[in-house]
Amino acid sequence: MIARNLTQNDKDALAHAMGEFHDTGKVKTVCPRCGRPLIVMEAGTRIYSHCEDTNCIGTMRIGI
Repeated sequence: MIARNLTQNDKDALAHAMGEFHDTGKVKTVCPRCGRPLIVMEAGTRIYSHCEDTNCIGTMRIGI
């Protein structure tokens, strides 16, 4: 997982959102910093999890 300048709480919320998306196809988790929805997108072997506000938090996992 690529994540810079994130607290452990931020990382946990983003990882939880990725898990929700993988399990249900939907994300109910909100951003721990601003309370806006978290968005998860898949592109090939990459999965992105980020806040609706692009200036807030986000992370990306790259797999094979």
